[in-house]
Amino acid sequence: MRSFKLMLAFFTRIPVRVRGEYGEAEYRKGIKYLPLIGVMLGILMGAAMLLSRWAGVYVSAFLALAAYLGLSGGLHVDGMADTADGFAAQRDREGTLAVMKDSRIGTFGVLAICLYAAGMVVCLAQAGFTAAALCPLSGRTAALLCARINKSATNGMGRWFVDGVKTAHIVFSAALFMAAAASFLLLCRWPYIAALTAAFAAAQGAAAFAVHRMARRLDGVTGDIIGFSIEFAQLVFLVLASLAINICQ
Repeated sequence: MRSFKLMLAFFTRIPVRVRGEYGEAEYRKGIKYLPLIGVMLGILMGAAMLLSRWAGVYVSAFLALAAYLGLSGGLHVDGMADTADGFAAQRDREGTLAVMKDSRIGTFGVLAICLYAAGMVVCLAQAGFTAAALCPLSGRTAALLCARINKSATNGMGRWFVDGVKTAHIVFSAALFMAAAASFLLLCRWPYIAALTAAFAAAQGAAAFAVHRMARRLDGVTGDIIGFSIEFAQLVFLVLASLAINICQ
């Protein structure tokens, strides 16, 4: 339970108190709970999308994104912006890392956030309740996958995460997604659920490919890049889910 609280404290803004000091071993022990945090965030986003009957799809999509950012604290969006700034600068390894460590957000970081926010609202409105409930789990599965297939480029807690991810964590997260998707069969037609599963797999592949290209420049990944993988996979998943719902109609 302490390890779960530790993950809640790091990956959400849920007010939990972790008594005493903690180290790398305890942090790594809690990584297996990251998919469950994805489920929690998905429940919140799905609940917000249910308001579409009264508020309309775009207002409910905005509320779903606001709820997600509020509960996650925008931690991974910040990593996505830092990653955009770092790689858009077209510098060498040390220069890229220096830009990513800068607490200020540059032009490309702002553009990345704007495109992300617009894309999330539009795609949430199009894809609907089921995709909204599943997308945070897609993002956190991508984080586990990208950490597992790459090494860490820096020291600190980013390295703790990258070195601590095991293949079993990815398998559990993917299985949890499949189980969650199957639970929606009573609400959705099976072709749409199958399409969402395919979108999930494609989002993992897209995130893994993008992160691998970044890792080649930096000789590994950072915490910011892992954050990028979460938000990138979520957006890709929702884009593909939006296409799937049009095809299945």
